[in-house]
Amino acid sequence: MKRRDASLVRTGEAVWDELERCTTASFDVPNQTAANTLTAIDGAGQPLTPTEIGDRIYKSSATITTTIDALERRGWVRRTTNPGDRRSVLVEITETGQAVGDQITARHPQARAARARRRHRGRTHETARTARQGAGRDRLHGGPPTHTARRTPQPPGSSTSPQTGN
Repeated sequence: MKRRDASLVRTGEAVWDELERCTTASFDVPNQTAANTLTAIDGAGQPLTPTEIGDRIYKSSATITTTIDALERRGWVRRTTNPGDRRSVLVEITETGQAVGDQITARHPQARAARARRRHRGRTHETARTARQGAGRDRLHGGPPTHTARRTPQPPGSSTSPQTGN
């Protein structure tokens, strides 16, 4: 690993540690993963399986199980039988958990706005997951794609700007 890469890793770990410290101090949640889990369930607008939760916040099934246990002990979520697959469970948020989730997202206007849009539009789980996966890819590749002017084919003799295509 190059020095630059090691420095980036250390910086990322320091930022994560500070985020976790602030989150646990501000919202009385066990850790940042618990906060992410709670807001993922709340933002879905419907119960989720542990696998779906893990997919949404990019965590392993072992981490999700431990986190759900902690949230369940606090009374913020509950497990119910999955009517579509008796081998799995669904995790749903309680009123108390929703209040905590609302406190967390209240401090993050983009998260609050995104959750409101999903609920308002009645987006399906699959559509929301696809959007989140795209956002995850954007983060991995340096942000959302930026607009670049493209030259569009023009009829001979037309006078247009090559940058805008107009």
